[in-house]
Amino acid sequence: MNNAARIVNLTPHPINIVGGETIPASGIVARCEETTAPAGMLNGIPLVVKRFGAVVGLPDAVEGVVYIVSSLVRTALGNSRPDVLTVGETVRDDKGRIVGCTSLCVIEE
Repeated sequence: MNNAARIVNLTPHPINIVGGETIPASGIVARCEETTAPAGMLNGIPLVVKRFGAVVGLPDAVEGVVYIVSSLVRTALGNSRPDVLTVGETVRDDKGRIVGCTSLCVIEE
């Protein structure tokens, strides 16, 4: 991976790199299409089976640009897009809420 690239955040929220920069949401969100099917009831609550399909909202690869996406999107892509990253190690506050990360995660080569 190139050591200098433009980072585009395709999640709906800013990504805070602890001790570094905050990468704002770009306004474009990469997601997996999803469908649901009924799967019964539990204590009067409907149950569904959720299936994830194709990735939508992901721009084509561009030289010198990397994209941050959700882990679900990254998993759906497999090894097909080395320019797509996710959040790496997360940092939590005293209430267990994620406040940032210390790294970004690349695919295993």
